[in-house]
Amino acid sequence: MSISFSRTAAALHADRFETLVRFGMIAGLVIILCWLLWFFNGTVYHYLKSESSTITLEPQPVWRLDDQQSHIIPYQRYTIIAHFSKADLSHIEKGQQAALYFSGDETLPNRPFTTTVDQVNSKQGTATLHLEVRRDNPTSPGSDAQAPEVEVAVASETPAAFLFHVVSARSVHSTR
Repeated sequence: MSISFSRTAAALHADRFETLVRFGMIAGLVIILCWLLWFFNGTVYHYLKSESSTITLEPQPVWRLDDQQSHIIPYQRYTIIAHFSKADLSHIEKGQQAALYFSGDETLPNRPFTTTVDQVNSKQGTATLHLEVRRDNPTSPGSDAQAPEVEVAVASETPAAFLFHVVSARSVHSTR
């Protein structure tokens, strides 16, 4: 007894469908596992923004060796003094990462310059930072740069902890 062609084609189609479903389930499971790994192990930073800042170009360049240790390259050194509120300044410490956002010049990149906090003066409400940029860098702030907006990373947490804090803060505000 022979099997008709239509039944054979239907059986092949059904087998292929199950294979696609299995592949889709495995791919979806891998994506969910990667997301869960990020959700519980990733890092989200909390930044504090400066109220104002001043920038000063130091007159003498800083000389550094290049990556191959074969050439000496001049860098321009900037001193940035950022003013923060007393409450925000209590969270800022020497060595924390900071991002400098320059505005008003269309030639500058959209990405920030990164540096670290060098000194915190709680009496004056300031944090001092230094930025070194290669002199031949076309994105250098220049000698007439406007004061940047300074953001200091003061805390980091996992996305799960961040979501927990956001949800708990909203529930506290909604009960009042």
